Amino acid sequence: DRSLHGKERILIEVVGAMGLDSKERRTVDPYCKVQLYDDKLGCLRVVHQTETIYNDGDPIWTAKTKSLGVVQVPVTRDSEQGSLATPEVLQGSLVVDVCHSSKRLGRVCVPFSDVIRYAHTGERNGFHIKAEESSAILSSASIALRFRIANEQDLIFLGKLAQSKSSVRDITTVSASTSQTTKG
Repeated sequence: DRSLHGKERILIEVVGAMGLDSKERRTVDPYCKVQLYDDKLGCLRVVHQTETIYNDGDPIWTAKTKSLGVVQVPVTRDSEQGSLATPEVLQGSLVVDVCHSSKRLGRVCVPFSDVIRYAHTGERNGFHIKAEESSAILSSASIALRFRIANEQDLIFLGKLAQSKSSVRDITTVSASTSQTTKG
């Protein structure tokens, strides 16, 4: 028996990437855009963006370069076991685009159900970056991401970093009229 419990705040950390440069592109100035993909609306919404790391094909992002962000994911609680799970009605993915200048080099898609599962371990996970067709040079590129359940200290820390902007995004408020919404 599952009942809607509410929302779980997930801390997302973009740790770093490897193999973004090549013989064809000796320098790369990477940054990452973290987006939520809503299957029902068929659109992406940007919820976080790291800063650019200049001239580095193996970048490592830190709190100072905006490696951290929080999203709220609706969850259900299994009343028998007390464990959290994404509801069947929640369909979608966390999408991380790895970019250089204004071009997307590649993309990683993580289903919400996996984000919740990874968040309970808090461990760093490596993902192969699927290269754009025009950017086939990323055949061995990867990105490290960490997900964990966010606590109040995380929110206070991120609030101090952001100062005036909220780092918390809510996937239940995705709107087709949002200016940063694009077709996936």
